[in-house]
Amino acid sequence: MSQTYTSKVWIAFLFIAAAVYPAQPQDIRLNILKSDEFALRRMVVFKKSGEKIGIFVRIASFDPATGLFVMESATGDATSIPATEIQKIEFEQTVKRQNPAAQQASWEIRATLGAELRYDVSQSALKVESGDLVLPSSSPSTSIPGPTLTPSEASPRKSGNKTTGVSITNVKVLEAKSLTVNGSSKSFFVEVQNVTYTKETSGSSVGLSGMRK
Repeated sequence: MSQTYTSKVWIAFLFIAAAVYPAQPQDIRLNILKSDEFALRRMVVFKKSGEKIGIFVRIASFDPATGLFVMESATGDATSIPATEIQKIEFEQTVKRQNPAAQQASWEIRATLGAELRYDVSQSALKVESGDLVLPSSSPSTSIPGPTLTPSEASPRKSGNKTTGVSITNVKVLEAKSLTVNGSSKSFFVEVQNVTYTKETSGSSVGLSGMRK
């Protein structure tokens, strides 16, 4: 059998395999608490008893079999809370602000809010990995009606009669907004929102006095 014929057989086999075993959709991974260059993140837990807890900085784990969340505070103290005791977890994002005294190029971050979705995730399908909330992309979802904001056009900054260079970076992120416990069916309603973060960096720097150079 010639090498050319063998290569054609393998190519045909790969096409057949791709048709029989289509690529699986990726899970939806939500960064719920880790801060990055664009935003600070935090969460608040509302218990069915009426207690409100805002000291947790991380969801360490979630056990789908028992419905038990393990959450950690900034001091490393761990607290176990059953899903049956939770009414809702709200996730918040705040855009980062530059320190006026920073000796670096001037920058500003804006957030443009996009479409919102609500996913219905069964308790057995919800996962927490490395602090991220993970849910199957196959989870049923519905759109949440509401206004969306149109980002303003960024324009070059001016210093006197001179125009300084401006660098603009846009990053699209799917942010978690809330997780509501649906105790009757052992599932969760996870609300998410598409957010575009825009970082505008000028070519000038800022001195300790806060004045641009």
